[in-house]
Amino acid sequence: MPTESCRTRWATCALAALTACAAPVPAPSVPARDAGTPTASDGGLIAVFPDGGPGPDAGRGRDAAAPFDGAVDAAAPALPRIDGVIDEGEWSAAVVTRSTTPPADSRPGDTLRALSAIRTADRLYLAIEGTIASGDAMLVFVDRDFGTGRGAVLAGMPFADPTGALDRAMSVPLVSALAELRPDAAWGTLRMPTAAPTSGDDATGWRDVATEPSNFIALEGGSTITACTATACETSIGLGRVGLGAVEELALFARIGNGLSSLSNQSLPTDDPSSVSVVLRVPAPGTRSARVW
Repeated sequence: MPTESCRTRWATCALAALTACAAPVPAPSVPARDAGTPTASDGGLIAVFPDGGPGPDAGRGRDAAAPFDGAVDAAAPALPRIDGVIDEGEWSAAVVTRSTTPPADSRPGDTLRALSAIRTADRLYLAIEGTIASGDAMLVFVDRDFGTGRGAVLAGMPFADPTGALDRAMSVPLVSALAELRPDAAWGTLRMPTAAPTSGDDATGWRDVATEPSNFIALEGGSTITACTATACETSIGLGRVGLGAVEELALFARIGNGLSSLSNQSLPTDDPSSVSVVLRVPAPGTRSARVW
């Protein structure tokens, strides 16, 4: 065999052997996502438990414009069913403010015991525990973007809609010691117990109170729902109905009134009923804290 041919074959074999023995280059590693960290995009809850830990991930939120029947589906097992019954553990992920203030002698049927809030990327859920005397209304006011300067200024008689029983009941005298507090929406009921109200219900529902404070706009449709027993109400609203985005902080407070320049002595958080100086603050999705302030 010619010498040059042997050398060529030897070199080719040696190169093949070295290639076969070389260690493969490892693929770049990709850090795993922390599945327990709620974010604004995945609809996680933003509630804080009493021990300071984060609330559970409720999965994707519902479309704020879609019809909502109050039921909880398998994708969101941590969310409450809107049926007026405060089941054990149902609101364990909520931010809560409570009161033990006894009712006034003149209005023994009026009590406010607890206000609970759960917020997802698309919906706000509220539970209000208490009772109302005949002719009075249980009311919750919502500042959709606390601290931005938008909404109704609480001074004197900020709300004055004379048309409709619920609208009149919401027209209560309120002033605020918090310059940042400017409510945009309100929920209320004059009737406990009550089944889920229909469109046009004049005793229960949600209102836009800021666009025209003397002529409230009913926030109705399939994205709102309310149900009450004799001692509690549960309600939910699609956040698109009140113009909420993913970054605003909500501020809530509850009162009992009858629209005749009269408030009961009940308030949540506990406060002077006619002068709001403390609210329940609910931060935007993806954050980890909520507090009364």
